[in-house]
Amino acid sequence: MIVAAAIKTSDGKTWSAPKPKRHHHVFDVIWRGIGLPDTNCVLFDDMDRRRFQDYIRGHVSGFVTDAGEFLDRDASLEHVRACGQPFVKGRVDSATKKPVPDDEIIGGVLTSEDLWDSSWGPSSSMMGHGM
Repeated sequence: MIVAAAIKTSDGKTWSAPKPKRHHHVFDVIWRGIGLPDTNCVLFDDMDRRRFQDYIRGHVSGFVTDAGEFLDRDASLEHVRACGQPFVKGRVDSATKKPVPDDEIIGGVLTSEDLWDSSWGPSSSMMGHGM
C-alpha cells in the first residue's frame, strides 16, 4: 500500500509526508529539513529560495509504500494496481471539472488526490526522513 507522498532528492534522500498530505507539503518538509527558516513566521530572502531550488533540482516525485520503499509515480501506479489499493471515489478532474472513473487516475500520473481524500484538518503531522 502507498502510505505517504514523497520526493527523492538528487543526494538520494527520501523526504515524505504521510497520508493525507500532498507533495507540496513534502516541499515544506524539505525546506525545514535543510535548515531554512519557517516560512509561516519568518521572512525568507532570495538566497534561501535559491538554496532550496538548488537542493531540489533533479528531484523525483513519488510515494512511499508501507514497507518504506520509495517508488516514482509510474512504479507507484503499478504497485497500487498490483496490491489492489483503491482510488478515492467521486473524484473530479480539476482541469476539466468532469468526474473521474473510480478505476482511473486523474491525470497522466498517479497523484495523492487519487489515493486519499482531501478533507483533512490541521492536526495531520508531517515528517521527513532519509532512506
